[in-house]
Amino acid sequence: MSPERPSILKEAALWLLTTGAGFLLGTALMGAYLWFLGQPTAQLSASDPEAFLFANALLLIGALLVPALVVPLLLRWRLDRWHGLTPSPSGRTLWLGMVMLLTLYPFLMGVEYYAAQWMPKAWTSSAFQTQLRTLYDLLLQIQSPAQWALRVLWIAVIPAVAEEFYFRGLTQQLFQRWMGRPSLAILLSAFLFAALHMQAEGFLSRWFLGVFLGYLFWKSRSIWVPVAVHFFNNMLILSLGWLHHQGWLPWDPAGDVKVPWALMGLSLVVTLIIGRLYGQPRLRKKTDKDWTKVYETTDPYWARILEGHLQSLAIPAVLMNKRDSAYGFGHLEIWVPRTEAERARNVIEEALSNA
Repeated sequence: MSPERPSILKEAALWLLTTGAGFLLGTALMGAYLWFLGQPTAQLSASDPEAFLFANALLLIGALLVPALVVPLLLRWRLDRWHGLTPSPSGRTLWLGMVMLLTLYPFLMGVEYYAAQWMPKAWTSSAFQTQLRTLYDLLLQIQSPAQWALRVLWIAVIPAVAEEFYFRGLTQQLFQRWMGRPSLAILLSAFLFAALHMQAEGFLSRWFLGVFLGYLFWKSRSIWVPVAVHFFNNMLILSLGWLHHQGWLPWDPAGDVKVPWALMGLSLVVTLIIGRLYGQPRLRKKTDKDWTKVYETTDPYWARILEGHLQSLAIPAVLMNKRDSAYGFGHLEIWVPRTEAERARNVIEEALSNA
């Protein structure tokens, strides 16, 4: 007999309510800090950017990081398994992810440039969008190593941790749990990630970036991989901004760069090729002596849920379909490396008890 499926409505309501409470908490923390300083946000961003960035960090911690940690606990999941906190990713997994980010850069820059050209001017020239671009340019005007280090903390470290734990560790995991389709979960969570930044011309490029980070999380089964790559991305932009405003770099990272279509295509193709080398090994033979069966079911929905959950916990799970394609008879099996069998069975047992 198959276990019950996840209670989507109950879990979605919990996710939304906790996220709403997190935004209220983050707003309250930010508001309390601004009240202490006695300045509104708009004036603070121009007069004291470091204080503004600290206020924004408080907002991110309350609005994103707190819900990302609270929701799994309310669902009675262990944080280390839910977010993939352990084991630590290999050096190859980290540096290959960063190499893929660099090869993807021309494509992302081109998408942002052409999106700005094609979008209605009312979207990109509004007062709010102009204010965002002014703020973005201001934050890249770094004058000293000490200021660079502070902005790495406010713009690279805290956003990378808070946003990745929420959008990849929490939201993507929930979507995959509900739908059983990693690709759809990655696309939807990346859409929310792009929408959070509220920048019209940068929406598509951030969506592609979110898809890329979601793919890294799904393939590596470790939250630290997208956190590290996200941090690397933000730190790189900060460093380029510093070099530009010091007169050492002619290219302005805050400006629009027209990228040739051929270079965009090459960028995407190279990234996809490297992506084929990324991730965990797959089962090659049903009787592979290094793999073993840990679960069997007739429910394809639950089988996909368990496979995705094991993969998110750094267990290389493979789903083997032994159902007749015409009549639907038969069952599905989940196989894992023998070295991971005991852990996989414990994870499955816990999932069944919580279902």
